[in-house]
Amino acid sequence: MYTLHDDFNHCDISKHRKLDNAVKAMYKHSRDVEKNNGKNSYIPKSILHNGEQVPYCEICACEHFLGFY
Repeated sequence: MYTLHDDFNHCDISKHRKLDNAVKAMYKHSRDVEKNNGKNSYIPKSILHNGEQVPYCEICACEHFLGFY
């Protein structure tokens, strides 16, 4: 189980079965924060898999596969 975690408020945002869905949710959440709070607003987030942080290289590979680059 992949968890999108809000590092600023120390809470879980959402849970997903697959990494690509967690990455999509991360981008959607970032867009929503910018829309509601201004262009330069952000909340630091991380993706956890069974309580362990997913390596950055895996997230980048998934972003590339989904076409976010």
